[in-house]
Amino acid sequence: MKLPIDLRMIFFIPLFLTITPAYSKFHIHSEYCLNDVGNYTTGSNYDENLIDLLPNLIDKASLSTFDNHTVGQGIDQTYGLYMCRGDLDGQQCHDCVEAASKTIVEKCPTQKEALVWYQECMVRYANRPIYSHQEQNQMSYTWSTQNVSDPMKFGKLISKMMDGLIAQAAYNSSRRGYATDQGELTLFENVYAFAQCTPDILGNRCERCLRVAFRNMGACCGTARVSMEMYLPSCWLRYDQAPFIGEFSNENDDAPSTSTSSSTTSGPPTMDLNFPNDTPVVLPSPPSASNQLTSLKTYLLVMTLCVSSLVMAW
Repeated sequence: MKLPIDLRMIFFIPLFLTITPAYSKFHIHSEYCLNDVGNYTTGSNYDENLIDLLPNLIDKASLSTFDNHTVGQGIDQTYGLYMCRGDLDGQQCHDCVEAASKTIVEKCPTQKEALVWYQECMVRYANRPIYSHQEQNQMSYTWSTQNVSDPMKFGKLISKMMDGLIAQAAYNSSRRGYATDQGELTLFENVYAFAQCTPDILGNRCERCLRVAFRNMGACCGTARVSMEMYLPSCWLRYDQAPFIGEFSNENDDAPSTSTSSSTTSGPPTMDLNFPNDTPVVLPSPPSASNQLTSLKTYLLVMTLCVSSLVMAW
């Protein structure tokens, strides 16, 4: 039985309430709502399938850093998957996928295919099979507006590190598509990097995806930037001169943050991308604990009033 839309939203409220405390732990990178594959309407079979799909992905994230799920049949069948960065534990992966699931329905409320990238995880859904498909048409990337002091030496080091990371991620099955490395640029400067593929494309397809990502890094911004991130649907690459995941040394945790720029685009991968706008964008700092508590109290009050109004109207 299809419920009226106002009452159907009540079932989302517990999910949103559980997301709020953990939401600030994670850093959204970008979302991509595909407008050329069709839309769905509220209360439709596709909408109901999506409502069933996302909680299933969230539950699975407690047990594995990657999984997929399918709901429904026929033209309304809904396919979804998630991937968490390889260093996350079960609780962190669960919380990140939960936050990403909230974001994807907020940012892409009617599109039949969408994906959202966080620095720590990704969630995708579509009206077509996406599991075990190497996909690289959509991309999102961020680059530092600052250049390194020795671009030639830095470029050689990055190229060497990326070759090793790509081989580890693609062909070391025990790592499930995840690899990290750090290199020494000078006595006082290190470089940290990671590569990751969805575990359903390990081998040649993973290598191809990561090499496309690395070529696009060079095509858009060169290899002289202090930091660079590249996210594709099937693989991710990132390097930075400051450690950005737990398994790296914490010795430079107090290093100043750098201004960055970002872009999200779709299309066939190419080495001839136009240079993006260099307008710097400073990434927001995580909210303080007091601000998080205030926001949570406000959110709970608003949601309580909304539920009361809906019940009275019903």
